[in-house]
Amino acid sequence: MNTKKKGYLLSVLGIALIFTALYFFINFRSTENSLFNLTYILLGIGSGIFGHGLGELIIVYSKNQNLKKSINIQKNDERTIAINNLSKAKAYDAMIYIFSALIMIMAFMNINPVAVIISVSAYLFIIFTNVFYKIKYNKEM
Repeated sequence: MNTKKKGYLLSVLGIALIFTALYFFINFRSTENSLFNLTYILLGIGSGIFGHGLGELIIVYSKNQNLKKSINIQKNDERTIAINNLSKAKAYDAMIYIFSALIMIMAFMNINPVAVIISVSAYLFIIFTNVFYKIKYNKEM
């Protein structure tokens, strides 16, 4: 999918999510209704998707060729890619400790066991994914 179509699609999807959130906000004002809580989630996701799509369209329709060239260079620069990968790795390392502490806190607070089991399952999925890719990349390299 080219960048122009992707930008339009994301912008329209974001606007649709924002209007859906507005509809839920108007029609489901009761705080006991779970659809009311969904309002803020849809609003946040819709705003993010709309902003991303609009950014793509601004780059596509930009008349400044130097801007397009510098954005492409910056996006594909080896140093930028290495920095992004390193920051992801550090965030993953922090997430492992934070997630395990959160699971322990949930267990000690006697939170619903289903919520704890779901959290542990997600945690183990992340760990197993890490192990899988370590084995895969060790075989390739």
